[in-house]
Amino acid sequence: MDPEKYKSLFVGETREYLQLISQQILQMKETSEPSDLDSLLRAAHSIKGMSAAMGYAGIKDVSHLMEDLIGKIKLGEIQVDARFLAVLLQGVDLIGQMVDEIERSGVSAIRSDSFQNMISALGSSEFQKDLPVETGNRTQEQEAGRVSTVRVDTVLIDRLMEGLGELMIYQEALQEGDPENPEIRRVRLLTQQLYSYATDLRMLPFETLCHHFPRIVHDLGGRFGKDIRLQMEGTEIRMDKALLDEMADPLIHLIRNAIDHGIEAPEDRVRAGKNRAGQLHISVAKQGDRFLIRVEDDGRGLDPQRIRKTAVERGLIQERIVPFMNLREVLMLITRPGFSTAPEISDISGRGVGMDIVRSRIDALGGTLKIESEPGKFTRFDILIPFTIAVIPALLIRLEQFLCAVPFSRIDRFLLISRKDVRSVHGRPVFFSQNAILYIEKLWSLLRRIPGDYDLPETFSVFVTEHHNRRMAWVVDELIAEKEILLKPFQEPLSLLGCYSGASVLGKGQVVPLLDLEHLYRELFV
Repeated sequence: MDPEKYKSLFVGETREYLQLISQQILQMKETSEPSDLDSLLRAAHSIKGMSAAMGYAGIKDVSHLMEDLIGKIKLGEIQVDARFLAVLLQGVDLIGQMVDEIERSGVSAIRSDSFQNMISALGSSEFQKDLPVETGNRTQEQEAGRVSTVRVDTVLIDRLMEGLGELMIYQEALQEGDPENPEIRRVRLLTQQLYSYATDLRMLPFETLCHHFPRIVHDLGGRFGKDIRLQMEGTEIRMDKALLDEMADPLIHLIRNAIDHGIEAPEDRVRAGKNRAGQLHISVAKQGDRFLIRVEDDGRGLDPQRIRKTAVERGLIQERIVPFMNLREVLMLITRPGFSTAPEISDISGRGVGMDIVRSRIDALGGTLKIESEPGKFTRFDILIPFTIAVIPALLIRLEQFLCAVPFSRIDRFLLISRKDVRSVHGRPVFFSQNAILYIEKLWSLLRRIPGDYDLPETFSVFVTEHHNRRMAWVVDELIAEKEILLKPFQEPLSLLGCYSGASVLGKGQVVPLLDLEHLYRELFV
C-alpha cells in the first residue's frame, strides 16, 4: 500500500474517530457511568487497524493500548474513575499529535513510550508486557455497510462555487440583453439550482465546529478548579463551512472568557446560593435569513459600573459621554481594542480580552453581536450571522452617479421622508417613526468624508438599519432593486478601504462595492 496515496483519507477518518472517543469519554465523566463501550471499542479498533495497514506504528501501539483498557472496563476488571478517563484523554491527544505530524510531513516521530508508562501507572501489570504484532487486516464487521458518501476536498468545492458564480454573472448579462428570451430564463433557473446544490455540498453541521468544545471546557475547568457543565443545542443545524471556519476563534474566545472570568469558583457559587457547578450553554438556531448563535453562562455577570470606569481609565471613551450611554452601549465597551477588566493581561484573563477579535470577525461576516447581562446572574452573547458569505441578497442603491450595494438582511424597512417632518436632536437631524428615533445620515456625504452635511431635499428616500440599538435612516438618491450578488472579498490594498467589505460584478461588467455598515456605524458613533 502506498501510504501517501491514502494519507488524507486516513487523517480525516482518524480525526472523526478521535472526536467520537473524546465525546464519549467526557460523557462518562459527567455521568460517572460507562458510556457505549462497544462504540468506543470499535473506534479504537478501527484506528488500530487503519494505522497498522498504513504502517504508522506509533498510532497503532497507542490505539491498541486504549482498546485493551476499554475492554477491561467492559469486562468489569477496571472501574471508571478520574485517573482512567485522564489516561484515555491523553491517548486521544497523543494520537491527535501523531496525526498532525503525518498530515504535515507524512511520518510521525512521536513515541508511544510515555503513554505506555501511564497505562502501567494505573497499577495493572497486564499492560507492561510487549505489544503483540498487528496484521493490519480489517475485520468483516469494519467493512465504517455500503458506502453512500464520498470525501471531497473543500478546495474543489470552493472552485466549483467560484465557477458557478462566474456563470451566474454571465447569465445575468444575457438576461439583461434579452429579458424575454425563454431559453435564457431556463438557463438562469438551472444555474441557480446548480449553485444551490454546490452550496449544499459546502454545508456542514454546527457540530463539526463545536465537537472539541467539551474538551476545552474540561481542560480549562480543571486548570481553574471550576466544575462546569456544558450544554449544546442545535448542533445538527447545517452551516456554510466558510462561516464555521470564521466563527471558530470568536466562539473559543467567548468560552475562555466565560470559564476564566464569568463563572465563579465552586465555593463562591455556594456562598451566593447557586449550584456548585457552573452552567455554560451554547446553542444555534435559524432566525429569519440568519443564524443565531448564543453563548450564555450563569456566572457573576458583567458590572456596568466597573466597565464604565475601566473604559474611561484606559482612554477608550471620554468621561463626559458616560451619562448618555444606555446599558447595551456600556456592555459593548468590552469589545473595544485594549479593554480588559483584568489587572494584568495573560493568555486567559478578564472580560474584554479577545472581545475585539470577536466583534471584528463578526462584523466582517456582516453579522451583529448583542450582549446582555445581569450582575450575579448571567451573561449572554447573541451572534447573528448570514446563511452564507458567497452569494447574498443585496439592495442596489444609487448615490449621485455612484452605484453600490447593501446586504438586504441588514435592512429593516424603507421610507419616504418629508423634510418638514425632520427634527433636530443635539444638532443632528432625526425622524420619529413608530416611537423610535431614526438618526438621518446622508450616505454619499459620509463616504466622501463630508461631516455634518444635513442639507436635505424636500422629500428623500431612506433605508433603515439597526446596529447595537442605534437606528439609522440612510439617505440615498435612488433605491434601485434587490438582487442576488456574488460577493468577492477585497484583497490588499483595497481591503484597507474600511467602508466596503467586498464587491460584485453585474451582468454588464459593472463593479459594485458592498457597503460595510458596521464600519460606517463606528465612524459615526465610536
